[in-house]
Amino acid sequence: LKEGSIFVNLVQRTISLFDFELERSKFLKSAYDFWKISYAKKPEKVPENWRRRMNKIGLEETEEILFKFMFCLESAYSLFTRLILAKACEDYKLPDIDFSGFIKNQIRTISFRGDIPLLAWAITTKNLIESMKQRLVKSVFEGDIFYWWEDSYKDISASDALYSPKLGKPRLQFGEALAEIIFTLYKFDFSEIVGDPLGTLYQRYFDKETRKALGEFYTPLEVVTYILDAVGYEGRSILGKRLLDPACGSGTFLVEALRRYLKASEQVIEEKGWPEILKELCNEYCIVGFDIHPFATFMAQMQFMLVLIPAYKRAMEEDPHFVLSRLPIFRTDSLVDETKGETRRVTLETFESGQYLLIDTGLPVESGNLQIQMPYFKQVIANTDLPNVEEYFAALQAVFDTVKESAWQETYDVDTIKLERNFKRYLTDKNWSGLVSFFTPYAEHFLQKFKELKETFGDGKLIKSLEDIMLAAILKNYVKYDFVVGNPPYVRVQMLPKEVNEYLRKSYKTVSGLHPKTRG
Repeated sequence: LKEGSIFVNLVQRTISLFDFELERSKFLKSAYDFWKISYAKKPEKVPENWRRRMNKIGLEETEEILFKFMFCLESAYSLFTRLILAKACEDYKLPDIDFSGFIKNQIRTISFRGDIPLLAWAITTKNLIESMKQRLVKSVFEGDIFYWWEDSYKDISASDALYSPKLGKPRLQFGEALAEIIFTLYKFDFSEIVGDPLGTLYQRYFDKETRKALGEFYTPLEVVTYILDAVGYEGRSILGKRLLDPACGSGTFLVEALRRYLKASEQVIEEKGWPEILKELCNEYCIVGFDIHPFATFMAQMQFMLVLIPAYKRAMEEDPHFVLSRLPIFRTDSLVDETKGETRRVTLETFESGQYLLIDTGLPVESGNLQIQMPYFKQVIANTDLPNVEEYFAALQAVFDTVKESAWQETYDVDTIKLERNFKRYLTDKNWSGLVSFFTPYAEHFLQKFKELKETFGDGKLIKSLEDIMLAAILKNYVKYDFVVGNPPYVRVQMLPKEVNEYLRKSYKTVSGLHPKTRG
């Protein structure tokens, strides 16, 4: 956030675009209100560099202005890191990933006699992210509440871009800021950087005060290494076992665990191959992260993916059609058990095929909070040939892959042929017609709720939030882990409300009064 940096310029232009679009975009207004209600928290101490930035653009330090600054800061960084990832994938020479060529071709189609309108850079960035979603891990480039800026350029054609002045100065300035980011990324070759490039940039662009103000606390690598060593997470024996960080933040523990997992996997390359290893890693959730904040989970996914790039490249070389739909990092409240009624978030009801979980997603809609019916795992096992929770989770991933594609295309109909095809991506030797028959009513229900979500928020970008809530409900409440590690957010019990204290004491076992040498 130093004066004159390209990132500061992007943040400032993001704030201007936010002001320009707030009353124009139904999605932005809804998403921002949801973010304020669910996640916004005024920092105990506002960083001095935040004050300088706000003063520079004439913003008074009220709570509302502070929240707007924080939301735009997270939005700008989410966009910035997606572009870093796209460029890094090109530099590592992943097959069919051409950041530079894509930018050039897109700009060429929009330019006129060598003149490149500023809007072209924003339109090109939007198209690049959509292209990367299809070629890499879809969940990393999927729309979320921080992707609101895309709406500003959704209906602008190449011919419109040539007459860009009539479309609003904030849109032009935001495009100009993106051009600066893209030109700067051209200068870097991320394949030459030793270690974790995003981690290095994270430390540079987000100083300690900023991270703390955003609710993040950095765990030193020495501490991470010590804890993973202490629980025995190393060597070939960790393959196929599960590790969980229930409060993963920006992913420090997950990234180091991933490095160890990939190193151990090199011992079984000849036997399995990289495509199978990475499918097992992600689809069978061998390394899992939860966090309650959407920005933290986004950052964790980015860091995870950057470490995964070399192995992902080998998997794509071995199988040209290789692609992962999601990384096992989810936005959820680790302390909520959706299998119990005491949280008042989930109740067991009766659906056509038996009992189902009725999940209160917390997403506000006009008729109240959005509730979704989710198959109850005992009914799944009783009515299909899925023998366990692991395969139920795999099947539910296939359902989400199918219905999200339909929602993106705005057809809102379940394509049973695609549903069966997706089941076969995650499972083997099953009664496919039986699975399709059992899950189709749920898929139709999901699509109806996605349509309701789009009508309420003006966009479908919150579908990823629903998917996280539902998939995490299985991973939290039905799955056991071999390792649970992390640096959780420490809270003084004296500061908690009485009813929260009583709930925690009743629901969880705690240890106190240990000798200092054994405490930890």
